[in-house]
Amino acid sequence: MYKISKTPYLDKKLLAKPRKKIGIITKILIAIGSIALIAIIGLVDYKTGAEINISVFYILPIFLVSWYVHRWVSFAAAIMGAVAFFMADYLLYHNYSIPSVPFLNSTGILAFFLISSYVFSALRKAYFIEHELARTDHLTDIANSRYFMETISKEVERMKRYNHPLSLAYMDIDNFKNINDNYGHSMGDTVLSSISLAMKESIRSIDLVARMGGDEFAILFPETDQSVVKSIMSRVQIKVNKTISENSWPISFSIGVITCINNQCSADSLFEKADALMYSIKKSGKNLVKYETLEN
Repeated sequence: MYKISKTPYLDKKLLAKPRKKIGIITKILIAIGSIALIAIIGLVDYKTGAEINISVFYILPIFLVSWYVHRWVSFAAAIMGAVAFFMADYLLYHNYSIPSVPFLNSTGILAFFLISSYVFSALRKAYFIEHELARTDHLTDIANSRYFMETISKEVERMKRYNHPLSLAYMDIDNFKNINDNYGHSMGDTVLSSISLAMKESIRSIDLVARMGGDEFAILFPETDQSVVKSIMSRVQIKVNKTISENSWPISFSIGVITCINNQCSADSLFEKADALMYSIKKSGKNLVKYETLEN
């Protein structure tokens, strides 16, 4: 049984907020703002003269477009930054003993900006890959328990704010130990992965399925009452049972489904009720689904 942890976990990767997509308009505004910032820095670069080097500040707009827009746009920003630096330096070239110095300086700056742009883009990609790994179960490629608990906590808050129903299914594979004992853990991993895929393909895009540990799974159904969740769970059962039948696996599912139709439920109470329903099925014969609604 999983409960909301009262002690903060210190792994920043796992506490990172889910990635939010940036709209095209926002990206355009960031790109335009970065271009304007490059022009401003170039002007300041010229005004401060050859004795003060502020080229490091060109990195800021390059970073912004690398992280929030696109790698190729960041390369363009790197070139524009180098051009702005060259213009400021070229207008002051009379201070140098050799006229080609501004060209040499700008070539070095361009190489530095392009490398920086590439590094920022690579770091961004690595960050989001690491972030996704922190949210995903390594075996089944569905959500892990930590991300599921974070999500259900947020959905409970939304339920209380907007007074929407919220449903939770808690599922356990019946006789899964026999798979590991008779066929080995490799087959057990195959069973978990195949069933996870079947559940993922059966639910809606707004729903979330997660492996809570071992052979236990949970599905969160935001803004979903009991009549709707029954329809979705029927699809899940059909898909999962088909996968089980096609592979002749000697297993089944015990499933407890709880629906909260008021704003007084907590994540803990939902899990406790769903878990109790599921175990009542395990004790009474297995391979069933029980539904319950929390009204008070």
